[in-house]
Amino acid sequence: MTRAIQSAGRPVRRLDDRGVIVMLDQRFGTPYLSRFIPSWLSDVTQIIPDDPEVTSHQVESFFII
Repeated sequence: MTRAIQSAGRPVRRLDDRGVIVMLDQRFGTPYLSRFIPSWLSDVTQIIPDDPEVTSHQVESFFII
């Protein structure tokens, strides 16, 4: 879990940085593991359906803004 959180922080180093972090393992959405995710990440986390089309749309939408 520590390694996953550390790697999630790599795309965003400064306040004006933007990046998408995709965690594909369903276990990250479980109540047990989600309690270990720091607030800087959990506050902006979206759990989406396990569907490549939905994932693609969400990532594209993020960068259009």
